[in-house]
Amino acid sequence: MQDIYCLDSSSLIDLKKNIPSDVFPSLWTRLDKLVDAGRIISHIEVYKEVADGNDSLAQWTKRHKSIFQRIDAQQIDLVREIECKFPALAHPNKERANADPFLIALAIIKNQERTLFPAHYLLVTEERIKGNQIRIPVVCKHYGIECIRHIDMLRREGWKF
Repeated sequence: MQDIYCLDSSSLIDLKKNIPSDVFPSLWTRLDKLVDAGRIISHIEVYKEVADGNDSLAQWTKRHKSIFQRIDAQQIDLVREIECKFPALAHPNKERANADPFLIALAIIKNQERTLFPAHYLLVTEERIKGNQIRIPVVCKHYGIECIRHIDMLRREGWKF
């Protein structure tokens, strides 16, 4: 079963900040190859969080806009469920929708799909469990979604630099 990575904005932002494309171009080339192979996806709400501006991450996300999945009715129903079970996950003071429940819903739905070539969808985020805070890893654990950091993704791929 092939791993497919659902990227959170925190991982994309951290990659840009700590492993910038002008210093580590080979990493970003490998990420491009994962995109081309259909092994990286994200959600359109993540796109909205990181595509503003003209920095390297905004340019990368715009080049790969096809990986950012659109909202559908099944996601909306699941997001409602997630937000009811975990109301602290939503940030009510944000100007736009919070991508977290949409990304989690996407990973859940993708893992439930019955396909000829099943895949294992993992959520990649830099968020960590802190005390009693409700964050992505807590919700993923509840729904049985594997949640890793971007460094774990690099290790899974066997990448060395």
